Amino acid sequence: VINLAAGGYGTDQAFLRFIRDGLPYKPKVVVHTLFNNDFSNIVSNYQYNVYKPLFTLEDLRLKLTNAPVPLSPNYEQSYPKERKHAYHGLERLMRSWSHLYILYKYKSSQIKYAIINRLNPPKPQEKEDYFSAYKDGEFWAIEREYSDVMNYAFALNSLILREYNKLAIENNITFILAVIGDRISVDPEMQKATVEKYYNIDDGFFDYGKPYRLLEEFAKSENIKIVNLYPVFKEEFENKRSVYLEGDHHLNDYGHEIFAKEVHDVLVQEGLVENG
Repeated sequence: VINLAAGGYGTDQAFLRFIRDGLPYKPKVVVHTLFNNDFSNIVSNYQYNVYKPLFTLEDLRLKLTNAPVPLSPNYEQSYPKERKHAYHGLERLMRSWSHLYILYKYKSSQIKYAIINRLNPPKPQEKEDYFSAYKDGEFWAIEREYSDVMNYAFALNSLILREYNKLAIENNITFILAVIGDRISVDPEMQKATVEKYYNIDDGFFDYGKPYRLLEEFAKSENIKIVNLYPVFKEEFENKRSVYLEGDHHLNDYGHEIFAKEVHDVLVQEGLVENG
């Protein structure tokens, strides 16, 4: 198994990396994992203080723009040339080489904010305006009525996945789309807290299962094999078993275990690997 995943990559950059780095390995299977925040990633040419490639739609065809990628003037904010403190060196080392990085990141943040809250107790917050607050694709995708931006993002994502699958077929590779159920989609407590945070939305504003239904329909229309983890994760939460790190949207060990099992089951069903 070769892991070509990169933090922060959406469907667009994952596809480009597959072309550049994945195809030379001549794999038998490629598994692409999709999160709802990918919808906002793919409509922007700027992320984490740096520029990125951007696909646009031109006469219903993909057109790659912003490539070669220009150097951002804010590049060093995310990728400093010099080590400013030993702490940052440790952080980079753990991020690159340790599976404990997520746990370390969570615990360090927990301690940091506990100290801040002790010194400066948070004041009761007034409810916010949902439509002026910052949101990414994780929220765009679960709104009952899609905005023009989300409709465009879904269409763009669909076309990238279509080309992804087409390229895989041309190279005798089985393409599998694995869709992760975001925490907001399956965690009732988070859903309640989100609705209560804003003064101009209610319980009916969101349709938490909508993006997964649409992706299932798209995959079926394109004959793409799909692993939809939304109903699986939803059932785990209903049974009081979390698949996410505490206070975080990333999968915990149990969530990764379920993900691996579901993908493996599809590979066995398709006769691509032996059972056991």
